[in-house]
Amino acid sequence: MKFRTGAICAVALSLAACSATDDALQEFPGPEFWQETDDFAGMDSVYLDVSIWIDREKGQYLDLQFQCRRHEGAMYSIEQNLFIASRVVEGDEYGRAVDIGAVLYKRDQGSPSAYDFGYQHIPSEHASLDLSHILSPIDEGKYPESIQIRFVYDIGYLRARRADIPDLSRADSVDFVLSTDNPEAAKFLKECYPVENWTPPASEAE
Repeated sequence: MKFRTGAICAVALSLAACSATDDALQEFPGPEFWQETDDFAGMDSVYLDVSIWIDREKGQYLDLQFQCRRHEGAMYSIEQNLFIASRVVEGDEYGRAVDIGAVLYKRDQGSPSAYDFGYQHIPSEHASLDLSHILSPIDEGKYPESIQIRFVYDIGYLRARRADIPDLSRADSVDFVLSTDNPEAAKFLKECYPVENWTPPASEAE
């Protein structure tokens, strides 16, 4: 998985490089937006890299990368993903990387839902989500401005498969909010949602 500078400290994290005190590690940098263009494929891609602590004392954290792709000049994006990597700081004094068992989300002020990984998913240190439903319109033409995501960890397969939201909400978890209130996240959502005041390219308009 490719991460930019927002997650570099997380990926290469060590007590010597990223410690605030003897018994606590620094906060991670905030979300980082970046983009790239593949001229060969005619594709624009945007990313949001995020690192969040699960348990600082145990050195456990998550690396998140939100991805969105669209054909150059297109109104709608064609691919929206979230990649999750569970990690742990290197060192005998720290714990182990947790297993991601379930992901809950709530769009704006709506009710919480559980992401359906399908039968092939088992709790593991890595997971990927198709965000197309999560980023779909709430009402006609209205897209969510805030998506609260809860990463539930270290639960069994059967508990995850039951997708009992009240039960999963009480399990060990860590939250992240993808919101337009954050400038970097706002850039990502703007680039991922349909282009406002879009006009077709000249070749399509003819």
